[in-house]
Amino acid sequence: MTSPEYRQIFRRERYQPKSNCLVTFLMDNTGSMKTHIASIATLMEIMCRALEQAGASTEVLGFTTRGWQGGKIYKQWQRRGKPENPGRLTELEHIIYKDADTPIKRARLDMAAMLKPSLFREGIDGEALLWAADRMTARSEERRILIVLSDGCPMETATNQNNPEDYLDNHLQQVAGMLETRGDIELYALGFGLDLSTYYRHSLALELPERLENGVFKEILQMIAKYGRRSR
Repeated sequence: MTSPEYRQIFRRERYQPKSNCLVTFLMDNTGSMKTHIASIATLMEIMCRALEQAGASTEVLGFTTRGWQGGKIYKQWQRRGKPENPGRLTELEHIIYKDADTPIKRARLDMAAMLKPSLFREGIDGEALLWAADRMTARSEERRILIVLSDGCPMETATNQNNPEDYLDNHLQQVAGMLETRGDIELYALGFGLDLSTYYRHSLALELPERLENGVFKEILQMIAKYGRRSR
């Protein structure tokens, strides 16, 4: 500007990217996961903080059962004379550690509940996957990423013993395949000491050190970048 009398203004609009994404972490709360839970809790808190700083919404969910080897449903089935092919024979426990509308700073106390030993029982993964997907599709975010964290196959003693072989495994494979085919949710899995590719098209086997290093986060982000919707 060379003269205070010059009134013509030139401006250039700045492009400011805005995130429109929901990332849901679905954690397996079966008994064997207690071995990894301290590192996993740290992993999820760091991931949620980083994603929120990038403008994404985050949700942390868990799944287990309300008792060991069945429960009320199992006893009701026994009283009815044990009809064949009963299906699920236990009560589910689905846990919301952090919902998508709560910032991580306000959810830290609720997130700490995932360290509670009594929560870790058995797990029915297929129905938990459906539950998490239903929560995601009810929201308005354009991009939805669902990350399952697990260290084993679906396991519930009463259901496995009284249904056809691989009943829970087959159900998980069907649900995961349906979501991957449907395409409105990007589905990934992190396996701790286990390869989960039997169930999920996009999975990563991780060995979590006691102290998390940058390499762990890099591997997770590389998987999403490689298979994510934006890379196609």
